[in-house]
Amino acid sequence: MRGRRTGAALLLTALLLTGCADRPPRESAPAPTPEETAAPSPAASPTPVPTAAPVPTAAPTPWVTSLAGVTFSADAEELNFDDVPLTGEDLAALEALLPEMPALRRVSMCRCGVDDETMEALDQRHGDVRFVWMVQVYSYGVRTDQTWFSIYNCEYRYPTDNKVAEALGYCHDMVAVDLGHMHTFGDTAFFTRMPHLRYLIISNAAHTAIPELASLQELEWLEVHQTSFQDLSPLLECTALRHLNIVYKKVPTEEARRTDVDILKQMTWLRRLWIGGNMYRPDQVEELRAALPDTEIHVVNGTLTLEGGWRSDEAYFRMRDALHMYYMTDDGRTVDVNPYTGERSAYEWTNPFRK
Repeated sequence: MRGRRTGAALLLTALLLTGCADRPPRESAPAPTPEETAAPSPAASPTPVPTAAPVPTAAPTPWVTSLAGVTFSADAEELNFDDVPLTGEDLAALEALLPEMPALRRVSMCRCGVDDETMEALDQRHGDVRFVWMVQVYSYGVRTDQTWFSIYNCEYRYPTDNKVAEALGYCHDMVAVDLGHMHTFGDTAFFTRMPHLRYLIISNAAHTAIPELASLQELEWLEVHQTSFQDLSPLLECTALRHLNIVYKKVPTEEARRTDVDILKQMTWLRRLWIGGNMYRPDQVEELRAALPDTEIHVVNGTLTLEGGWRSDEAYFRMRDALHMYYMTDDGRTVDVNPYTGERSAYEWTNPFRK
């Protein structure tokens, strides 16, 4: 067995050697040239082609024009035509320019000779632009963007007196109005056009009823003392009302007393109520106190309708600031400093009695 394995091995070896002898000799690879062994050179970058820098586009110059002698540009935010007489053609020309004036927000046109109805319609047609003009209230000029009115702080006075306050209806931003001692107001429908009125003085008024007061949903302060005013029922709609002075208003009959008391008892939102000593019977006053336990009820028996601290409450000082008027005590003396803020009144100049 061993001899066979040895012979087979020799045979296999001979065959392998014979095959190797028949295979052609392997050619050696040629040696690389220096150029081939050199590190490859980086690819040449293309030469950049210069491009022209963008030329900024100049903003167009706003056009400039003139109307009724007033010069303005297309980018104006406010125009002022005060005391410039304007015609209907002028108004039409101005309206035609509005679409080309996107920045315009306000146009002042006080004393331009255009009637109130036309100005109101103009203002209503253009919600993004406020048109302001001056209306005549009695003999006083009031800008329609004003938030206050009192005859003591008007800067402009007309030479004639129209005897009514109806034009206040064009002043929709009114917050504080003092019509005290003016007696008659004309058509009182103007109250419905001042929705943000918070402070109102109509003392010594000759009107027996002002039903439009029911529309004053933001009214907080009302003085109706010593007036012919009788009907309190509109005030049932004024649920924001906190301070009510009706001292010595007309109460001509026992039925009127009963009606007043029944109405006042429903006004549980009142914080202060000033009444006169001869207005209601003592039992009716006690009836009011029982129905309004959270309301300070002060009964005035003298001649000072504002006694008892009516002008001492913090709300009084807020009211006078809103009116742009100086502070006073109950008996009419000047108060320089607001005791709640420690600051002097900014409207001392409105005091006609200050020396």
